[in-house]
Order: sequence, then structure tokens, then C-alpha cells
Amino acid sequence: MRVMRIAAGLFLLGILAPGYSQSGQTPFEAPAGPYVGQLQVEAHPRRGGAPMRGSGSGSAELQHLAGDRFRLIVHGNMDGVKGQDGEAGNAGFVIDGRMEQEGWFANEGGIQIAINRQGYVTGEGLVQGDRYQFSGLFSAASAELEVAIQPGAAPGATKGPMSSFRFIYQLARHDADKQDDTPSTSERRKPGGCRHIVYQPRMIANIGGGMMSSVQVPVCVP
Repeated sequence: MRVMRIAAGLFLLGILAPGYSQSGQTPFEAPAGPYVGQLQVEAHPRRGGAPMRGSGSGSAELQHLAGDRFRLIVHGNMDGVKGQDGEAGNAGFVIDGRMEQEGWFANEGGIQIAINRQGYVTGEGLVQGDRYQFSGLFSAASAELEVAIQPGAAPGATKGPMSSFRFIYQLARHDADKQDDTPSTSERRKPGGCRHIVYQPRMIANIGGGMMSSVQVPVCVP
């Protein structure tokens, strides 16, 4: 499976929801523009032992396609992993949905994701034997996003060496007017610490269909 090949080789996706404070949060209204920040990854061996951990940079954006259709694009770049700009893929996914009265909803290929009007993300699905769970919170200023994956969760599915993955994105809405002139690498990874955003093509997995396609994603650059 293309999506889990990315997950196993690179450590894949990410959203957090339960326990988040709602104070000071602006209701989610599909804001224009990207969120950028950090990506943290955990992979738990099936035979036990300490989890493997990695980190990198990430971004997310809900792009308007046409009418009520919006595409959620999540992109991640893991430190020390080569080939993420090409066919090897990266820690990210895309899924198309529609903006309705109660929020944004996507339902593709066994995956369902919803972002309600308060910005809370929920979702789950079973794709080619692997179980996905989504949770998180988007606001006008920030986004916290986790995707949990259980490879081979379906009965009879092939089980790999890892029992689970967690991909955690901690992102802030990009504001070009408030960026530092000379941010360091660590500063760029802090929420809101990116000076410039450019759109570059990346091979991203369609999480509902398992296919890879070239997608223009927001990337933080010096």
C-alpha cells in the first residue's frame, strides 16, 4: 500500500483534540492561508521496547477548490530523510471535502474527517487493513493535529514491524507581516516563526485512495 509504505519508511501524518482549552479560540471558518510549524513522530515496535522518535517541519492548509469544495493538505518533512521531494513521498496527505453549515466534511475511500465550526477535528477510517484515527483543533491563529495509525489492524491484514504510529503537528497561522528578518532554523520551526512561505510541488498521498499525486504545498523557506 502506497500510504503505509510512506508511513513505515518515513514516519507519516498528524491532530490533538481532547483536553484543549477553548478560551481565546476564534471559531473555525476555513481561514485563507497556511499554517506552519513543527512535526513530531512516534513509532512503536510491535515486539515492544522503546518507541522510535523523529522530528521535522510541517504545514497544513484548507484550500478552496470551487463552490463548497475545499481540500485539506497536510505536509511534513522529516529531518534526515532523503527523497521527500520526489516519488518517495513525505509525512503528509490530502483529502477533499465540502464546507457545510456545521463545518467541513470529507468522506473518501473509507476515510472520514470532519472539522466542526469550533475547529475541532474528528475522524477515522480503515484503508487496506490499516486503521486511522484523527483528532485536533484548528483556530484562526493555530492548528494542532494528530493522526494515529495502526498498521494491519483489520482481521487477516499483513502486520508490519511497527504496531502504531503517531504524527503530531503543532502549527501556527502564517502572518508575513509579523515575521522576524533573520529567523534561525529553530525559530522557523516555532509556531509563527517562518519568514517566507512559497508553494512547491510535492508527491502527496491521497489518504482515501492510497494514490500519490503532485500537489502544490506551502513550504517554509529562509
